[in-house]
Amino acid sequence: MATDDPFSEKLRVPEALTFDDVLLRPKESRVEPDEADMRTRVSRNVTLTIPVVSAAMDTVTEADLAIEMARQGGLGVLHRNMGVEAMTDQIEAVKRADELIIRDVVTAAPDQTVRDVDAMMDRAGVSGAPVVAEDDTVLGIISGTDIRPYLQVGEHDEVREAMTDEVITAAEDVTAREALELMYDHKIERVPVVDADDRLTGLVTMAGVLARREYDAAARDDDGALIAAAAVGPFETERARAADAAGADVLFIDCAHAHNLDVIDAAREIRAEVDADVVVGNVGTREAAEAIVEFADGIKVGIGPGSICTTRVVSGSGMPQITAVAEVADVARRHDVPVIADGGIRYSGDAIKAIAAGADAVMLGSYFAGTDEAPGRVITMNGKRYKQYRGM
Repeated sequence: MATDDPFSEKLRVPEALTFDDVLLRPKESRVEPDEADMRTRVSRNVTLTIPVVSAAMDTVTEADLAIEMARQGGLGVLHRNMGVEAMTDQIEAVKRADELIIRDVVTAAPDQTVRDVDAMMDRAGVSGAPVVAEDDTVLGIISGTDIRPYLQVGEHDEVREAMTDEVITAAEDVTAREALELMYDHKIERVPVVDADDRLTGLVTMAGVLARREYDAAARDDDGALIAAAAVGPFETERARAADAAGADVLFIDCAHAHNLDVIDAAREIRAEVDADVVVGNVGTREAAEAIVEFADGIKVGIGPGSICTTRVVSGSGMPQITAVAEVADVARRHDVPVIADGGIRYSGDAIKAIAAGADAVMLGSYFAGTDEAPGRVITMNGKRYKQYRGM
């Protein structure tokens, strides 16, 4: 072909593969499925026990799904089609779920009436509260069981008369096991946490401890809180700062084409502004990975492979996903940066192929869109219930 035929030359393209083009070659193994260790990283400093991430889509991931994903060992990425205040509320909800030490504690004063405290606990949805002095020193603890007899004979009795004043407390460094033993030994359901001056700093409950034991494989941070993630636009520095301040462990730069010099500059700026890890995406080539790998804590791969994504149809650009993952992973491995394969996974086998091609985790949308926790609107058609699912 003549060298002065630039348009025809474009058609001489290398082979590129997607999920249906490949299979894993079977090999000898002694590993049983339930023995497989699926722990992985989704970014430099964030570890999961399963390599599954739910998509940052407004019909897929909000706080309810993010909480359940983290409890199961995965990660839910909160979408960005909401205001900054709503986003920070949802991040905080994820971080508070299953917390061992409750920091936002409902408390009672000794001179309150039992009627007022009963109403207060009912509004807050709690069955008991520490009783504290003005300087937060713990004086006692009061529960619905303590209050009930007093309500029968006089609603104006003060809390100091009804409370239990022999209080079992725990120090700030209490573990879940120690708290559970305290509660079993003393037949109580809540233990106030105090500092060296006996001032209340938190509360451990039996329900909270048992919830943590139920989800022993959950993805948690160093303090035991669930891992939280949120999507931000590449030019949303203030939103990124707010998400970081709210406690997000990892931020996802949410962009259809991250191999754009303005996007790269903006993503680098966000990375410098926050303490959270920053995953940058989406990309689909080796060259794109090389442009971001030095500052990104993770790289998300996928230019239009998703079942509901229109990027390829609208823009006419893309890269078959297996090849895209492999090219990016070749670059990322040299810098110890995790790779997330985003989109195009229709079957469990596709996820395995993506991991074999170099991905550390896979991001799924339609898989989770129909769950109870997903925020999509429920639609009933011909007696069957469906959930709304749309691309972003």
